[in-house]
Amino acid sequence: MYEIKKLSEIMQAAKKYNFKPENSLIDQVEKLEEIAASAPKNNPAKWAHAQLMQIVKDFEETLNDEQETGLKIISLGNASIYYVKEIDYRSPYILVFHCVTQNGEKAVILQHYSQLNFVLIVLPKLNAEKSARRVGFITHQDTEDLAVGNSNS
Repeated sequence: MYEIKKLSEIMQAAKKYNFKPENSLIDQVEKLEEIAASAPKNNPAKWAHAQLMQIVKDFEETLNDEQETGLKIISLGNASIYYVKEIDYRSPYILVFHCVTQNGEKAVILQHYSQLNFVLIVLPKLNAEKSARRVGFITHQDTEDLAVGNSNS
């Protein structure tokens, strides 16, 4: 019964994405896999990434031209602060935060989507001579090519 329900869900999604049954069997299978992977339950990191995009956007609307978005992670008694440059994901479970430390050192933070545990904070601009940076989001196209979001590097 589970398989029938799952197949029904996939076929409903297929209709939504203009799935054409006359395509070759290989094309059909590839398209169904693509549709299944786009569902939040099958690709929770992508879903979490989309949620973070909105949360960060709302947060950044409160910043002025002298402020940037920071990330504060507290673990094992240490508080680490980072300037967030970009947020990416690796399907199906990992979120990737491309950051810079307060000393200007590059840092990459990997988080399982179910273990996100940080605070967005307001930080002064890292570089006083440049415009305040906003967080960019890396989104994956259907072909899995990368396209950079609105990062002001």
